[in-house]
Amino acid sequence: MRGALANFNCAETLSQACSNPRKRNAEVDASIRTEIAQLLGQEGCPICTICDESLQRSWLWFFRESYASGSQVGKYIDYWGFCKHHTKLVAKIGPTWQKSVIYSAIIDAKLPILKDVVNVLKSSSPAFSPLEKLFIRRLRRMSGRIRPKGECLFCKSVDETARFYVERLVNALSYPEIERLFKRSSGLCMHHFFQILSNLDANNAPQLALVAELQMEKLSNLQQEFDEFFRKADYRYSSEPKGQEQTTWTRTVQRFIGNADL
Repeated sequence: MRGALANFNCAETLSQACSNPRKRNAEVDASIRTEIAQLLGQEGCPICTICDESLQRSWLWFFRESYASGSQVGKYIDYWGFCKHHTKLVAKIGPTWQKSVIYSAIIDAKLPILKDVVNVLKSSSPAFSPLEKLFIRRLRRMSGRIRPKGECLFCKSVDETARFYVERLVNALSYPEIERLFKRSSGLCMHHFFQILSNLDANNAPQLALVAELQMEKLSNLQQEFDEFFRKADYRYSSEPKGQEQTTWTRTVQRFIGNADL
């Protein structure tokens, strides 16, 4: 997976061009801050945005080349494909040939194991016999071989990107220009807000306080809209024109789960 590192061609160029390590690091930091600033200028959670962009690149790379590479094949065979969410996306946008190769490989690898499980089940001993415990242990070993192992390749790619940018965002918030942009931004979805809190230490507490304060402001605004929604639901005010409070629930769901079309 190209993952998060795929986003830094410019950083790699700077790394090659600059012979002074200190200067190179400063240039790379500036490049990342520029990218963070661009993300904050867009609507929605900036971490969701960059994860979606990274996932789109992962799709292209995976279906063009990686789907047939040995290291990737073993992973999606072990996991029985992908998570439910990404399986739906694979079904929707994946090329027919590649999808056929992927799922044929999974079935081909799993059928012999399933056959072994069936044979073990058919050779079961009567209940309460001396061989019962041995049979149960054997069956558990076999069923462990057939169950999914590992993780969804695309979930892993998204998680790596999110971790990378959460850390960079926290660091970038120590710069006044990024702090100003963040205060004017949409803020984070709750998922990435919780993730950013896990980065708490003595050095970044001021940045996390800024994040939490904006999150509190966004949630308070949503609660005010809900109050207005319920007020207008009262028969005494039901004749008043309806406004954006009618769709507050959609923006709340987006705040909870991240950038999503509802």
